[in-house]
Amino acid sequence: MDNITSANAPNPSMTMATTSLVVQFATKPQTTASNGIRDGIIQVFQRVLPVAKMIKSTTQVECETHNIVPSLPRLKPFDLSIRLDHSLDPGAWRVPFSRIDLRLRVGERKKFERSRGGTNILTKRTLTPDEVIGEILDSNYSFVPIAIGPHGEIGSLFNRFLHGGNTLPLPNFKKDRPNTERAAKR
Repeated sequence: MDNITSANAPNPSMTMATTSLVVQFATKPQTTASNGIRDGIIQVFQRVLPVAKMIKSTTQVECETHNIVPSLPRLKPFDLSIRLDHSLDPGAWRVPFSRIDLRLRVGERKKFERSRGGTNILTKRTLTPDEVIGEILDSNYSFVPIAIGPHGEIGSLFNRFLHGGNTLPLPNFKKDRPNTERAAKR
């Protein structure tokens, strides 16, 4: 989020309106709650982002988008995607990414780590979880985890995304996860 540029100094509370969003829900026992949160975010962004001139149409808010990871085009690594339209308002401030992905996680721990990789059934190419993250980043996408606490509170990164402010310090990452660390530093 530090790569934001503007003719005017950006209002931190408008961070949400200048990015695209992808959310992945990570826990299967909470599917109903996760889908409700996802659907609520979709409804909010379908109303807010056109007004903020970040998208032209509500169809730019997409559910379970594929073709995010070039080597695994059938993989749907996230549940919610919002594609920005940077051409709508030349005076609006920008982020250098075409998409920012947000993943819903229960708790702040391991918020940048992906648990599964995948194999392309046509090419037989297999990617590790860290390689999946690398391809997302190399496609000029970025992501911010949405951590949800046990009482429904949102974590520091999503709070910063929506309102500005500070985040918790980044954790130490395993040496075999360089793309995880790279994602966290974006």
